[in-house]
Amino acid sequence: DTHDPPPLVLHGTLDEIVPFAQSDALVEKFQALGIPHRYDRLPGWSHLMDLAPTVYERGLWLVEDVLMTYLADNRLSQN
Repeated sequence: DTHDPPPLVLHGTLDEIVPFAQSDALVEKFQALGIPHRYDRLPGWSHLMDLAPTVYERGLWLVEDVLMTYLADNRLSQN
């Protein structure tokens, strides 16, 4: 629900293990429920997207950005 930390969804459109349509459906549900989230849908990347240094670095940046955003919002709401 909206009291939980915002989820981060990363998914490559060439994923042969988990269809990216599952992430699309999950994100649609987040939107319908008003749950804050971040979705990074990577066109042309497979399930093993973290093997590419630039994509791995992007993933790290996104995790840090979501955490810092959540922590900043959380600190503000506690004051």
